[in-house]
Amino acid sequence: MKAPGLLILFLWAPLLGAQEPARAEQRAVLEKMRQYAATYTERLQDFTCTQIMTRSGAKAEPKPKWKTLEIQEIELNFVGHREHYRLLKVNGDSKNPEKKVKNGYTRTSGEFGSMMRAVFDPKSKAEFEWDHQAPGDRRNVCVYRYRVDRENSSMGLRTETRREVLAYGGAVDADCSTGQILRIESESEPDRTGFLIRTAIRYGPVMIADREFVLPVRVENVSGFDRTLTRAEIRFENYRKYNADTSVKFEDEVPEPPKP
Repeated sequence: MKAPGLLILFLWAPLLGAQEPARAEQRAVLEKMRQYAATYTERLQDFTCTQIMTRSGAKAEPKPKWKTLEIQEIELNFVGHREHYRLLKVNGDSKNPEKKVKNGYTRTSGEFGSMMRAVFDPKSKAEFEWDHQAPGDRRNVCVYRYRVDRENSSMGLRTETRREVLAYGGAVDADCSTGQILRIESESEPDRTGFLIRTAIRYGPVMIADREFVLPVRVENVSGFDRTLTRAEIRFENYRKYNADTSVKFEDEVPEPPKP
């Protein structure tokens, strides 16, 4: 049976911890993170970058044996606070690239703010719990774990015939001083559907023109259905200012997931 195409609507290693801050300080950091997530997308200017996505497939086993499906090169334009995608090449070939995308295609989203916004949205009623604090490269990092119930979740996965909303949880790493989110991960909870979504997004400083922004630099996504796993390893390169004079009309040309 061929794996159905999947559409995602939207792995943290424990660090050596420092002394746990007081509860009031934990709540204060969490509130800074909430404000940062709520305004993240609005602070971004229009830009263009290249997304390199390596897709692999495997059977759902304790130790999956991953096999590369293809490598996609995608032009990503972030304009008007929205993401627009155009598939440029598959395995280095620009001729009819959409026809070279193998079955089981997974489209990810949420890297540019919607995932963190969903986690911290009051409607999600996420339950946060302090985990630990550790020194980072330029700042102290505070890590919180969280969980969102299914009835409050906006995480979903869809095939041609089904759409499921899933409970999920994960961890968020942030700058203890500013609440700036540095890493966010989520994983759906096992349930009757058999669906799986696991995503980790790492953010870093990026210069666009003469300004520094904190933008996604690495993403790993694993989705699963009917004992078939698909992994997408994504890196973002060549961030630059969006030039409306030279860009083509947006048509979101990354193909829809193939039908099963």
